[in-house]
Amino acid sequence: GQTISPDCFPLPLTTFEKFMFADDRPGYRMTFVIEIRLSGDFRFEEFSSACSSALARHPLLCSHVSRIRGKLYWTKSHRPHDIERDLDIDSLPASWQEIDLTTETGVKLRVSEDDQETLVTFVFHHAATDGIGAIRFIGDVLGIYGIQTAENDEVPELHSLSNEALLARGQLWDQASVPDRSWKRTLRHMLEFSTCFPASIAKPKTASENSLREHFFVSRQLNRKLHSRLKNRAHQLGVHPNDIYLSCYFFTMKAWNQAQGRKAERESYRVLIPTSLRTSQHDQLSAANVLSMILIHLTGSKIENSTHFILNLHRRMSQILNTADSRLLVRVLQIASRLPGGMFVSTRNPIRYCTGVLANVGDVKRQFNCRFPLRKGKCVAGSVVLESLYGAGPIRKGTAIGVSLGTYAGELLVNFNCDSKALPNEQAESFADLYMSKLSEFTDEMKEDDVLSK
Repeated sequence: GQTISPDCFPLPLTTFEKFMFADDRPGYRMTFVIEIRLSGDFRFEEFSSACSSALARHPLLCSHVSRIRGKLYWTKSHRPHDIERDLDIDSLPASWQEIDLTTETGVKLRVSEDDQETLVTFVFHHAATDGIGAIRFIGDVLGIYGIQTAENDEVPELHSLSNEALLARGQLWDQASVPDRSWKRTLRHMLEFSTCFPASIAKPKTASENSLREHFFVSRQLNRKLHSRLKNRAHQLGVHPNDIYLSCYFFTMKAWNQAQGRKAERESYRVLIPTSLRTSQHDQLSAANVLSMILIHLTGSKIENSTHFILNLHRRMSQILNTADSRLLVRVLQIASRLPGGMFVSTRNPIRYCTGVLANVGDVKRQFNCRFPLRKGKCVAGSVVLESLYGAGPIRKGTAIGVSLGTYAGELLVNFNCDSKALPNEQAESFADLYMSKLSEFTDEMKEDDVLSK
């Protein structure tokens, strides 16, 4: 495949990249971890070579952030990119998640091996790429490795990349098809954001103050059968699966706070949802951020475990996603970035922007920039098979939980990034179990007006 030329550097940061760079702080890093598990005959030297080749195709992941004439730019790093190797799969320290973009590049890799499997851990800085871009890079790594190690006709097909797509990554919409805009809706959204204050996730009284999370995130999965049933149920209602995931998130937050003795009916809950702005013009884009963010705000009294609630939420989501409302938050950041100290105020003020985050990357195989041979629905990359891929996005200070979803080989993969100060290990596991129980309950057959079990 085509390698992106470094000639476009130094490259100015987009508004969203500036926000992610400025929002990075100790304890709340704007980085995210993706782990992949591989079975088969793993060959480290070939994998290391594949990583180097893939990085040449994704220039933002091998760049620093530099200040030139008072402005922030991506500048190419010429240092070799090392891959850590460890035989102990469980020995990774939490500090390894930190990336200083002024001295380090936008991705770190670590390979751990035992007799049964190989675990590859990637850490990405969100200023360099979003989750879909990170998955595209991982797909390139596995695709190149597969080409190098394939011993039969099962060879991955790598797609080409384009310089022009990288340069257009900061556009909120195609000028030829500007979405519907309304000042009335904009003012309503701004009024809601400035006057409604989202609740926090209640910390259980039994939680230990010194308990730290043992892993980067908590993972769960919905098997192929239940996931298929959930999608069928969503189709029957005329909604999207993501509407179900979001509804169950609201159900879970309210039920959790009620269980901790909070008056959840009187509280307000706000969920931040990253939304991809990718179109066909981004098909050849390397790892980058092409997304906006939307906020869904609901009072506890309006969160009802019912079909009616899900249908209303679906209509609200559709209205936002199909108009310029879905770009509003990034447009506000653009205005703030032009004001003296605006970006600092946006990232360092004590306001809680949301109760939780819900991100969905969709079907992992469709996000790869490579076509793989399949074996039982799983990607074959030469001498190895991709068994699973788990990852969770970052959370800001004040936001206790971020839920990240994706599908692979028919299963729904659900990951919870929990602030250990609010939900230590045992409580994070309990919250994850509660959310999965809400998803499972929805897969049960029920009539149109039935109420989901609480």
